Amino acid sequence: MNQGIGDHDGHSLIIVWEDKARCKSLEQDIAELGYTVVESSLAGLPEAVRTAQPMGIIIDPFINDGEGLKAVTTLESTPLRERPYVLLLLPARPELPDFINQLDMSMTGVLTYPYAKDELRAQLSHIAQKRVNSFRIAPD
Repeated sequence: MNQGIGDHDGHSLIIVWEDKARCKSLEQDIAELGYTVVESSLAGLPEAVRTAQPMGIIIDPFINDGEGLKAVTTLESTPLRERPYVLLLLPARPELPDFINQLDMSMTGVLTYPYAKDELRAQLSHIAQKRVNSFRIAPD
C-alpha cells in the first residue's frame, strides 16, 4: 500500500456518486491509498460534513438531476476553515461543463472517470495539502 497521509492521520473522504458499482471500486482504490471513506449518500452529506470533518468530498455534480452541484455551491458558503476540498467526478469529455467556471476553484478540483490510480493518488495528495494549508491561513 502506498502510504502518505491516510486514515491513521484522521484524513477521510466522503463519496457521493449514484453508480454504486463504480462507487465501490473508487472506495477500494481510496482505501488502497490509505484513506478512509466515511459517507456515500447525497442525503447524508450535510451531517457527514459536520460530524466527520472530512478532508474532502468526491462528488458527481450530476447526481439526482444536478443536486450534487447544488450541494457543492452550498458548501462554498461555509467558512474556509470548515470547508472540505471538493473533487468533482466527471465522465471523460473533451471539455469541462460551463458550471465549472462558477465554482471556487481554489477548493475544487476535477477528476474524470475512468481515472488512472496515479491520477487519483495525485488528487488525494493535493486535497490533503489544500486541507493543511486552509487551516494555516484561515482565521478562527
